Amino acid sequence: MVDDDPIIRELYSTTLKSAGFFVSTTANTADAAKLLTERHYDGLLLDLFLYPNRSSLEDIEFFLGISPKTKIMILTANASIPTAVEAMRRGATGFFLKNQDLSKIIDGLQSLLIDTQPTSTKLESSNSYGIIGCSKAIHSVLSAIDKFKDVDSTVLITGESGTGKELVARALHTASHRSKEPFFAVNCGAIPENLLESELFGYRRGAFTDAKTDKKGIFELASSGTLLLDEIGELPLSLQVKLLRALQEKEVRPLGGDRAIPIDTRLIAATNRDLIEECEQGRFREDLFYRLSVLNLRIPPLRERPDDIPVLVEHFLGRFNAKFNRQVLLPKPDVMAHLKAYPWPGNIRELQNALERSVVLAQNQEIDLDTLFESNRESSHHADDNYLPLFSDTKYDKAHSSFEKKYLVGLLKSAQGNVCQASRVSGIHRPQLYRLIKRHSLDVENFKYEKTESSELRAN
Repeated sequence: MVDDDPIIRELYSTTLKSAGFFVSTTANTADAAKLLTERHYDGLLLDLFLYPNRSSLEDIEFFLGISPKTKIMILTANASIPTAVEAMRRGATGFFLKNQDLSKIIDGLQSLLIDTQPTSTKLESSNSYGIIGCSKAIHSVLSAIDKFKDVDSTVLITGESGTGKELVARALHTASHRSKEPFFAVNCGAIPENLLESELFGYRRGAFTDAKTDKKGIFELASSGTLLLDEIGELPLSLQVKLLRALQEKEVRPLGGDRAIPIDTRLIAATNRDLIEECEQGRFREDLFYRLSVLNLRIPPLRERPDDIPVLVEHFLGRFNAKFNRQVLLPKPDVMAHLKAYPWPGNIRELQNALERSVVLAQNQEIDLDTLFESNRESSHHADDNYLPLFSDTKYDKAHSSFEKKYLVGLLKSAQGNVCQASRVSGIHRPQLYRLIKRHSLDVENFKYEKTESSELRAN
């Protein structure tokens, strides 16, 4: 309920709660927008005159843009037939008078909302630790969280960059019996090796030149809580040995310390690398891999769950509309079809950034395809390499395959057919890259010849 009169808010809130409604109240539309981005509401009861110089009718479309499945109902002390008609034209579902008997308003609300089902994933995400989605893939992730939450076994979360691995790790912590204890997240690739050991295991005064006092490591600080080691594949081999011992012995020894400290830290590891291949290449200890992967949880890339894209779009639009005080509407069906067909190599992070850009630059409250994929076009060297031609009435698998082949061609051209270099640039491990090249029937030698020939022409 949105009403600037605190007495009215208190009266309606008390009465509706006693009738079995879950009620949130606020005095302004900005706070209401924030609430709608945080969870699903079946209905929004909106005071017609929140502002001295304009009616709240102008806000109906704004709220529907944030939460299309929420039914908007107008509440006013001074009604007229033209006003009611205009409210319905703008998308309102109901119209109530403040001087009506409250029991009639309750009956009216129950009649309007009785068939409302919380199909929006905002309700699901509110109950699922902020993980938004309705696909089978996301339900599998949520099911795994429910299975893993109450055990202290180590969990290895795998998935591409931008899929939400840390969000899932936090969900595991939030759902567990450790939820009231601290949660720490450390990116193993973001801290220099010479500092990472002291950060994880701590040190004692005098252990090195700048060690003026004792310092507890994150393992000790997180004891009784949860520690996420993100990008575990970046952990140096020298520290992998010490991590393995900490997990096996459930104790850590600080730098310069003469005794081990017992810990009760639940460890979650996350990576976008293929750790089995890393073990084969000698970059990751096999014994540590098996110690980490007691429980495995794979986060699927966004291209494998296109059904989640509409609800993610709805969620992010609501957030950015509230953040930037905009009223951008949900994409039209043809634009949404393009969003679902695009393979999103940057996953949810890329979608989020594209939508933020679109909200900031939107005109006429509509999302524009050119704005959505602006950064992709600018980074493309040739017009025919743009992503937009992939958007057609073809099925998703075909669109994904087309993008993948296009990406590989550009990658191999850039690397002059050097698969090792292409692997380093792309982050795709060589065995996987060879499989992709074979899948699309590409001949690496052709790219070597093409690059060499062009170089000779420039030299001449």
